[in-house]
Amino acid sequence: MVKEFQLFISPPPRGGFVSDITGHVLVVTEEAKQGYESIEVTLRGYADVRWSESSGGGDNRRTVTYHSHEDFIYQTIILWSSENALNHELSPGSYQFPFAFSLQSSGRPLPPSFEGYVGHIRYEIEATIVKASALKRNKRITARVAVAPVVDPNIVPNVRLPKVLQVEKTLCCLCCASGPISLTARVPRTGFCIIQDAIPFEVDIENGSNRQ
Repeated sequence: MVKEFQLFISPPPRGGFVSDITGHVLVVTEEAKQGYESIEVTLRGYADVRWSESSGGGDNRRTVTYHSHEDFIYQTIILWSSENALNHELSPGSYQFPFAFSLQSSGRPLPPSFEGYVGHIRYEIEATIVKASALKRNKRITARVAVAPVVDPNIVPNVRLPKVLQVEKTLCCLCCASGPISLTARVPRTGFCIIQDAIPFEVDIENGSNRQ
């Protein structure tokens, strides 16, 4: 008997996944269990859109509903298989099955998550305990994940411009005022690619005061 079955997903950077999604599936059993074919985890990314338009009036009024569905990514990882298990059974104990999905393996940029009035773009991770018998219902856990937009800085002119920040401070005041302390920070551009780029910056400090 499966006592506990949970899906854990590592928190994304800055609220949205860009490259990899990692996590683990927790399974706790109290006794040896046969009849399980596998434990799997699946990543799905898809878009649905639906809206209705009406025309005419009275008995001639006509309503047409438009809808469409598109899949962006579908990946499945087998975490445990009865074929490779002793006696083809899930032994009693506590198991943590780690997994990792790459959002870049589809070969094309994925659209970011979106929720709108007439449609949505969603990404979901589903953990499943697959039963060997087709007559028995599989155990499933589903969690929605957010995918952040990826912008190529090479095609956005504004983010290729350098940025300069200057700050100046004067110690004391009036006749006791000293020379200013100034700080200037520079970056060569304001757009960078996650993982691929480091962010170089230069800082100049000029101490015109009489203090160290």
